[in-house]
Amino acid sequence: MKKHLQQMADYLLPHTCCFCQKKTHRSFELCPPCESQLPRIKQACTVCGKITPYHFPICVSCLKNPPPFDRTYVLFPYESLAARMITRLKFGYELRYAKILGQLMAHYLIDTWSREPSVEKPECIIPIPLHLKRLKERGFNQSVEIARPIQKRLHIPIELYAGHRMRYTQAQSSLPQAERKKNVAKAFATHKNFRANHVAILDDVMTTGYTVSEFSRALRKKGVQKIDVWCCARA
Repeated sequence: MKKHLQQMADYLLPHTCCFCQKKTHRSFELCPPCESQLPRIKQACTVCGKITPYHFPICVSCLKNPPPFDRTYVLFPYESLAARMITRLKFGYELRYAKILGQLMAHYLIDTWSREPSVEKPECIIPIPLHLKRLKERGFNQSVEIARPIQKRLHIPIELYAGHRMRYTQAQSSLPQAERKKNVAKAFATHKNFRANHVAILDDVMTTGYTVSEFSRALRKKGVQKIDVWCCARA
């Protein structure tokens, strides 16, 4: 009943597409024609999500040095409209883009799992924690906001108290690649009461993978056996 009422509301009170400004009867502010213009990933490593030109499920880097997480699900390459949405969310404080990205991620996961019925769903979604100072500066954690519509659609709980950032770090995007690993080294700690076997770490953008790797190491020390990474865009 609730689903039908929501569909009726979406039809009677249509949203405006965030890009073309045309009316759309979808439950979020992105029309199908504009969604079709979003960049797509043709081939990527199933472990780290790195975009590759090769038709192999796992990249050479992950075969030689497996990361501390097990699988990565990526929506888009970090370019064009996808990059614009994330930039407007994080730095333009336009939270509607979090709902759009969350809805698209949920649809992507449902589609992927329907083709891989043996895949186990995680027990919880863990948005990458922000340091308290960064959270106060921005006013919100973009990964938490993206997680909300995913939770609603997939019925997987969000875990906000799995861990935290112990120290304030520079934004990874502001640093050269050589300094990014050091910047987030031992930046995370897990909370003593957290327990889970299979989790999904949610992040907005994955570039070098150092941030999710460092957080994954902290979760492994807590006894987490399987770690998926869900990210909206891969640079």
